[in-house]
Amino acid sequence: LGYAILRGNDAGGQTYLLMDYGPHGGVHGHPDKLNLILYADGDELAGEPQGYRYEDRRHAEWTRPTVAHWTVSVDQRSQAACTGKLLAFADGGNIKVMRGTADAAYTGVILDRTAVQLPGYFVDLYRVWGQSSHTIDYPLCFRGSLDALKGVAPATLKPMGTALGYMNLLATAGADTSGHWAATWTRGAVTVKK
Repeated sequence: LGYAILRGNDAGGQTYLLMDYGPHGGVHGHPDKLNLILYADGDELAGEPQGYRYEDRRHAEWTRPTVAHWTVSVDQRSQAACTGKLLAFADGGNIKVMRGTADAAYTGVILDRTAVQLPGYFVDLYRVWGQSSHTIDYPLCFRGSLDALKGVAPATLKPMGTALGYMNLLATAGADTSGHWAATWTRGAVTVKK
């Protein structure tokens, strides 16, 4: 299938971090090469977009576009159907690492992602390079709320663009992230049935 999964244990619970690097997946595949899915505390914390049935227009407008997934979107376009490569996969006990690349998702652009899982947190190193200038969007697809948006009036939010996926993303005027920028995601309590 082309999935790499890091399995861990944190605070007595199982954690899983999946990277999709393999074949496109045919007619049911999404253009989301090097997408991550984070599962912990009995819940998916990050990764996949809200799913909609195939006949629902929101499936094409939101579920499928690359920007709806926890991977990189280049120039507000979705990735091409492609197969990436797993370059590294190592389990060193408390430190686990996986690295994948995709060089055919966008013409002239190489995607390179390394995920490191440690007890209590993980590190996501995502490099993108090409021979010309591009706009790179790295959506943080976490469940919950972001403290940096606290107090933002919904009426001030505008669509990020007209491309599929971008028409559904509402944004403020933006924040300067060229220097140090930090925000905290929180989510409500999750009840896990065992």
